[in-house]
Amino acid sequence: DNTRAEVARIAAACQGRDVVIAVGGGRPIDVAKSAALLADLPVIVIPTQLSADGIASPISVIAEGPSEVVSERSALPVAVLADLETIVAAPIGFARAGVGDLISNRTALVDWQLAADAGEEVVDDFAALLSTCAQLLIEGLDLSPLAGGDLPLDHARRLLDGLVLSGLAMEIAGSSRPCSGAEHLISHALDALEPGTAAHGEQVAFGTLVTTVLQGGNLAEVRGVVEGVGMKGALTGFGIAPERLAEIVAWAPNARPGRYTVLDCARPPRGELIELIAELTK
Repeated sequence: DNTRAEVARIAAACQGRDVVIAVGGGRPIDVAKSAALLADLPVIVIPTQLSADGIASPISVIAEGPSEVVSERSALPVAVLADLETIVAAPIGFARAGVGDLISNRTALVDWQLAADAGEEVVDDFAALLSTCAQLLIEGLDLSPLAGGDLPLDHARRLLDGLVLSGLAMEIAGSSRPCSGAEHLISHALDALEPGTAAHGEQVAFGTLVTTVLQGGNLAEVRGVVEGVGMKGALTGFGIAPERLAEIVAWAPNARPGRYTVLDCARPPRGELIELIAELTK
C-alpha cells in the first residue's frame, strides 16, 4: 500500500543499498520515490502501466489515513525504463487514466496563471511550456483505438513521453502546479468523500470537464478527448447524483488548503453548480 508506515518500512530496508527500483503502477512508484528521498538514494522507475504522471515526477501521493492522502515532495527518478510491449499488455483502463491525467494540464496551467494574477504564485514559463507540450503529445493522436480496448505501440510511446514531460515540468517548477489544479482537487475530494469511485486519471478527467466550464475554456475539445478514449465514467459522473457531485466539488478546496484555483474565484451557487454538473453528465 502507499501508507506512511510502508514508506518508512521501505526506507529502512534500503539502508546500505545502492538504488531503489520501483516496478509497477502508481502506488509502488510513489512509495519508492518517497522512500528513496528518506534513504537519500537514487530511484529508478520501471512502469508496467501508464496511468499517471508520477512516473517521472518528484511528487508522491501518500495515504495518511483511511480517507486522507497528501501530495508531497519525493525523489526525482534518475531513469525511467519502460518496456512498451509490457505496457500495451496492461488493461486498457490504465492508459485511459493516463490520458485523463495528461489532459488536465490545460486546466492546471490556467489555474496556475489565476494564482499568479492573485499574487499567490509565480509561473515558470519553461515548466508551463513542458506541461503544454506533454498535453499536446496525446491530444494530436487518433484516440479511437483506446476506446476499442487497444493501445498501439506508437500511442504508448507518445503517452509515455507526455507523462515523463509532465513529471519534468513539476521538477522545474518545484511543485505540481504545472499539472495539478482544481481538477486534481476534485479528484482528491472524490477520494475523501466517495472513496473507490474510479482510477485517479479518470476522476481527474471528470474534474477537468467541470474545471473547464468554470474557467470558460473549450469544453468541446476536452469532452472530445474524454469521449475519444472511452472514459464513460468521467462523462456520466460515475453514476453519482449531481447533488452529491456538487457537494464534492464545493468541498474540493479543502483537499489542499492554500492551493489557489478557479474554485477560489468562481464559486457558483449550489443550485447553479448542480445544474452545471447535471448538464455535463446527462
